[in-house]
This record gives sequence, structure tokens and C-alpha cells, in this order.
Amino acid sequence: MLNTDGSSKGNPGLAGSGGIFRSDIGDFISAYYKSVGRCTSMRSELIAVALGIEVAHNYRFPKLLIRMDNEACVNLIKDEGLVSNGLRDIVRRCKELITRYDGRIHLGHCDREANRAADWLVNAGAGGSG
Repeated sequence: MLNTDGSSKGNPGLAGSGGIFRSDIGDFISAYYKSVGRCTSMRSELIAVALGIEVAHNYRFPKLLIRMDNEACVNLIKDEGLVSNGLRDIVRRCKELITRYDGRIHLGHCDREANRAADWLVNAGAGGSG
């Protein structure tokens, strides 16, 4: 399982993207975060998904369950027709990476409470206090 999140200190503002990998039983596997410069919170959320899939590919995970607390981003990835020009490139990147997994990625929404650790991590990536 991968929980992802993105954060922007202002919108747009300094942003961070990250995620936490856990096993099927919830044990910590790995985490990542990255300062992604100045962008919107939506873009930083989408970057977190793309980065997470790339990391999962490097780890050679055979399948991936991705959860994020931004339901609008989940919907953007699932239906590109809704995407504004400013996000089209990163949404396409997410879709391309998901396609490489040939149906072995499931992307869905989770409550903010279930994403607390990923939220803390991306605030560190955005230069926040966590």
C-alpha cells in the first residue's frame, strides 16, 4: 500500500510531495518526499502519485494500492477529460505510469485521518514544520 500526499504553502507556493509504503499488514517499508518548487497543492498531490509509482517500479512491487486524501485528484487521474491545461502534463504522466502496471495498480480515496503520516512527510518536503 502507498499513501501519497502533496502540500503547498500558498496556492501556488512552495510545495512538497511524498508518500509512505506499507506492507499488506501495515508494516513500514519505505518513504519518500521531495520539495517540488513553487506550484499548486493539486499539482503537488499529483506529483506525489507519479513519484510513488516510480519508486514502486524501482522496488519491483508486483502490484500497488494507492490511497490519497484528495478525492478531486483521484477523479482527475481517472477521467482526464476534467483536467485543466495547467495539470494535463502531470495527469498524463500518472496515467502513463499506471498503464505500465497493466491493471495491477488500484487508486482510491482515503480519509485525511488515514493519511496523517504522509501529510506530515510532505509538510517536511514543502519546508513546513510537519
